[in-house]
Amino acid sequence: LRDLLAECSDHLVSFGGHAGAAGCTVEEASFPAFQSAFRAAAARALRTSPLIKTIDIDLELPFRMIVPAFMDEIGRLAPHGAGNPAPVFCTHGLRSVGRPSVVGEGGEHLRCLLTDGDHAVRAVGFRLGSRSASISAPGVRLSAAYRLKFDTFRDPGAVELELLDIRATDPPA
Repeated sequence: LRDLLAECSDHLVSFGGHAGAAGCTVEEASFPAFQSAFRAAAARALRTSPLIKTIDIDLELPFRMIVPAFMDEIGRLAPHGAGNPAPVFCTHGLRSVGRPSVVGEGGEHLRCLLTDGDHAVRAVGFRLGSRSASISAPGVRLSAAYRLKFDTFRDPGAVELELLDIRATDPPA
């Protein structure tokens, strides 16, 4: 955003920013010209570098490793925040156990039980409710990106996956 503001600086009193935020001051009389220039700059930027959601994975993690001692090690990395994000894991070759459920207002969120064949872990995916049908087809294998957390709602203290993304990786058999 800061770079886009720089392209429109002729219409601004001042501007500034960094990777996490940007802002500007514009006089009311200059706002229509600024708005037009900003929209054009944003359109050019999106043509050369479209917004693509990415997830940085820290480690591929087999479910057998999700034990109390591992959770203790993750706890030592806290506190988590903008400068120290919680680790993100992925696991491939998963299957959904039973039928996932959609919860929340309008079925916005996903709840499911995932297994790697030997171990099963409960998972919740906020704003992933629309994935329910695609992950529950018989025989479909899944890949999941997630953070580990302790359940504070249904079974306090139990470990669950906080899904960031989940996808079918092969067609149903």
